[in-house]
Amino acid sequence: MELNVENVLGQMLQAGADEFGENWGQVSTFATVEFKKIAETVVDIAKNVAEYKLDPEKGYPVEVGKMLLEMQKKSTEAVLVGLTALTLLAVERAINAVLKVLKDTFSGILDTLL
Repeated sequence: MELNVENVLGQMLQAGADEFGENWGQVSTFATVEFKKIAETVVDIAKNVAEYKLDPEKGYPVEVGKMLLEMQKKSTEAVLVGLTALTLLAVERAINAVLKVLKDTFSGILDTLL
């Protein structure tokens, strides 16, 4: 299955909306941008890790991909917590729900990252 940001963004937003519940209105504008960044990061990481597996002179290893994904996750958490009155715990739960959508959608491809 090809990794495509736009194909899963709607599912990611629904997962975020479900998890944020009544707070979705407060966070939806920021979350849309941030969730898209996560999806783009995951797609880029998956491509680079696959490239590295074919030729270690290109791309980067899965460990680097995991670090990059964790950095994007923390960045998204900081933005959503900083721009809203939501707690870090609520934001973490929502981001984990969004990452689960990516993992479920692209199972196999992303198992090593998520």
